[in-house]
Amino acid sequence: MQGNHWYESGLEHVWLPYVQMKTMRPPLPVVHTHGCRIVLADGRELIDGIASWWTACHGYNHPHIRQAVERAIMSQRTADNTWPIR
Repeated sequence: MQGNHWYESGLEHVWLPYVQMKTMRPPLPVVHTHGCRIVLADGRELIDGIASWWTACHGYNHPHIRQAVERAIMSQRTADNTWPIR
């Protein structure tokens, strides 16, 4: 996983509630999602058969939902009372 230092160094700080943390295998690095598919860093493409209700209904990266979230984020001030960079 060349260039993924953030992934390797940050993993110990991520809570994965459905696994035994001491014996688990490392999570698979994901580079992209679309619809019900998850694309891994090594190029494999998985079908998410255990998605949450919202993901199962609408899929990952649904354009309408992404646009609505982006509009909402851009309309919020940051903690220092400035606007996000546009």
